[in-house]
Amino acid sequence: MQPRHSSSPCFSPRAFVQPCWIAGLTLLTLSLAGAPAQETPEPLREEPGEKSARYLEALRKRPASDTLFDRFFSAWLDEGSVTGLGEFLQRSAQGPGASASDRLLLGFFHARQGNHDEAIVAFEAALAEDPDQPEALLEKAKLEFRVLRFEDALEDLEKLAALDGDPDLTIEAGKLKGRILARSGGAEAALAAWKSLADAHPDDTDLREDLVDLQLEVGMTNEAVAQMEALIEASEDAYDRVTRRLRLGDIHARAGQREQAIAIYDAALDAAGRETWLEKEILAKLEQVYRAEGDLAGLKNHLAELAEGAPDRIAVKKRLAMIQAELGDSDAARETFADVLRLTPGDRANREIFVDLLDRLVRPAEAAE
Repeated sequence: MQPRHSSSPCFSPRAFVQPCWIAGLTLLTLSLAGAPAQETPEPLREEPGEKSARYLEALRKRPASDTLFDRFFSAWLDEGSVTGLGEFLQRSAQGPGASASDRLLLGFFHARQGNHDEAIVAFEAALAEDPDQPEALLEKAKLEFRVLRFEDALEDLEKLAALDGDPDLTIEAGKLKGRILARSGGAEAALAAWKSLADAHPDDTDLREDLVDLQLEVGMTNEAVAQMEALIEASEDAYDRVTRRLRLGDIHARAGQREQAIAIYDAALDAAGRETWLEKEILAKLEQVYRAEGDLAGLKNHLAELAEGAPDRIAVKKRLAMIQAELGDSDAARETFADVLRLTPGDRANREIFVDLLDRLVRPAEAAE
């Protein structure tokens, strides 16, 4: 019997060498033809496109404009990459026709990318050509502060102060000068710098509040307290006075000065209206002070004193009832909240809170009633 072979030419002894080799090659060719071609990466854009070119033209006239730079940056990224932008700005700043604006743009670019040393070099090149640029001096001083070059930063701020520039820049520079002095160990010099700045802008309350933040940032708590007390004293608006009192209480609380903080919160509560968000905020701050030390019993006693001194403050009595319940004094909690209901007849929300309280106190019969 003759052996059986497949009808396929690839299994024929004669056809094996050439036809199968050709068939395999054909299949491989078809497979490669059907495979998706690998994508060629887009080359980095080396020059601005139409949209980014328009912003660049305006930006070269106002290189310190954050708004224009943001628009230019976004327009470039629509067409290219951050790396490509950096290379373009580098070429522009170092080319034969480079201007101070080109070097400034490179500096602002590096500053935004967190490349502090490169940004400083770019600003130095721009200022060497045109030293009267307050925005560049301020930005360079900020960067020098970050890399701990305090002397260089102070020198740049002195140069800026000698220029007749934007008042906002002058204020920002003055605040930065105080921070640098405080960081480098000159606490008295920092206070003098900030006092001089405040004296030069006596009506700028926002500046004075910023100075409080700066003093707290560098650990000058007593000075911050004095500054805030002066602000409260100068406040003509009742709302501003109360909110600044709360800020003063927060400063004392952060410093661990509990009694001072509580006294200030109490004074603010006296000035706050009944059933207002401000009243709720003050009670929350009071509670936070006591809870920070785990003194719920002290909180209960203090709220009881406040309720006795101001019987019409419903919010105080409601909070007192909840703390009494939390401490397990169910009879006192029930009695306190029952007094709330007597003072607010027909208030459905308070009745619902009372039902919930009774449930928590395991008084189902009274809750049902």
